[in-house]
Amino acid sequence: MAKEKKWVKIATLIFLGMMVIGFSVPGFLDINNEAKTIEPRVCQADADCYLLCADKPKTVLCLNNLCQTNSCEEDSFYELEEPIVFFMGLALENEKQDLENRSDSRDIFVKFNGDAIRVYNSNLNLGHILEKVGMTFQNECLVVDEEKYCDGKMRVNGTDTYSFKNYKPKERDMAEILFLK
Repeated sequence: MAKEKKWVKIATLIFLGMMVIGFSVPGFLDINNEAKTIEPRVCQADADCYLLCADKPKTVLCLNNLCQTNSCEEDSFYELEEPIVFFMGLALENEKQDLENRSDSRDIFVKFNGDAIRVYNSNLNLGHILEKVGMTFQNECLVVDEEKYCDGKMRVNGTDTYSFKNYKPKERDMAEILFLK
C-alpha cells in the first residue's frame, strides 16, 4: 500500500512537471510563429506614411492622424488613382475659407488650388477631404479651429443635398457649402 501511494505521488509530480514544461516552453521558444501585430503609425500628413516595399516607395493615406496601411503585406483601401477634379466653395458665417492656405503641402491624396480640388482616390468623401485642412464633422456640425458651425447648407451642381461628410465628389462637380453657428 505504501509503495502504491509513493508511485501515485511520483506519477502526479511527473505529470505536473510535464504540464508546466508543456505550457511554458512554447511561449519561450515562440514555436507557433504567429503573425506579429503591427502597431499603427501616427502621422500628420500623407508624406509621413510612406512605406518601402520591395525597394519601391508605396504611398499611404494619413487619416485621423493614423497611417491607413502599416505594412507592405496589408491591403489598402486607399491606393493612388487618377485624380478627380472638382470645385468647392466653403463659407463660414458668410466668410469664404481659403482651403489652399489651410492645407499641408505634404498631403498627397488631396491637393487644393483655389476652388479646384484634386482627389487621388475615389473612396475619399468630403469628411476625409476637409480633415486635410483641419476641419471635422461632429454629428451635423462642422468643427473648425474648435468652433462649431451647426447650421449648414450644401449644393452640388445647383441641387441641395444633405450628405455633407458622406458626399463623394465626382469629376467636375461644383459644390457650395455654407455653415453658420
